[in-house]
Amino acid sequence: MLKRYQEMRQRWAEQYANWQFEAAEHEKKLMDAGRNIFSQFTADTGYFESLLAEVIQAADWPRETLVSFQVNAGSSEILVEVDLPEYEMLPTSSMRVNARGTEIIEKELSQKAVRERYALHVHGILLRLAGMAFCALPFGTVIISGFTQRISKQTGHIEDEYIISSRIERQLFERLNFSNLEDVSPIEAFERFDTQRRMSTTFVFQPITPIA
Repeated sequence: MLKRYQEMRQRWAEQYANWQFEAAEHEKKLMDAGRNIFSQFTADTGYFESLLAEVIQAADWPRETLVSFQVNAGSSEILVEVDLPEYEMLPTSSMRVNARGTEIIEKELSQKAVRERYALHVHGILLRLAGMAFCALPFGTVIISGFTQRISKQTGHIEDEYIISSRIERQLFERLNFSNLEDVSPIEAFERFDTQRRMSTTFVFQPITPIA
């Protein structure tokens, strides 16, 4: 009886040792698979960029707006650069119908009013693109910069000049009241984010160094 018990105990010990080994091997395979999935996720930039490209290409803009971007899945960042419309492209007058509704009246805008319209347009473009990027991809940060072309006083050549750059975190962006966007000022919205911007109270932009 004792011998049989010892034999059963020996078999159980061997089975338990085998089970422990197989369990450890299974756990190792799961961990390796998890690392492989994460590695594939962080390396598959082409897939993410194709998703974002599809969204951006479908957008209509009132003025020519050129967008380039790249994604970094490992750091959960989307980098966007925008070749903004030029200040001179915006209208310098406003139209309204007279009180009797019989005539269209054109009124020249002040230089400050034109600059304010341009500032609203620029900030609106960047805010819209940030929203499109967050909607298209499950990433946590959008770093977006806008530039225009200006004649360099140093060289006399036309060069890119950055006028705004911002690091926008998803959690801050999602706090905007999207059901009441008509009361959201695109200019003031960027004060919530980490923004590089040199804009005067009369909406004159000075060049800045974009966020890396």
